[in-house]
Amino acid sequence: MLEEHLNEFVIAYLNNIIIYSDLEKEYKEYIKWVLKTLSKKNIFIAIKKCKFYIKKTDFVRIIKLKQISIDLKKIETIVS
Repeated sequence: MLEEHLNEFVIAYLNNIIIYSDLEKEYKEYIKWVLKTLSKKNIFIAIKKCKFYIKKTDFVRIIKLKQISIDLKKIETIVS
């Protein structure tokens, strides 16, 4: 369902979805696209748990404005 744009502007992992963009206008469009796509499949989200317009988040990948990298602390157990 989201695979059409996976790693282009959306990352899905377990029950987490991250939407990212460098441009605010694009970001808004991406949010709309993801929400519409989920709605079409009758998948609903808890909007109270959502965070929008954040500059950095820790995830399996560290996502900062204009940069995506892997958080080595999160995969340390897997690598060892």
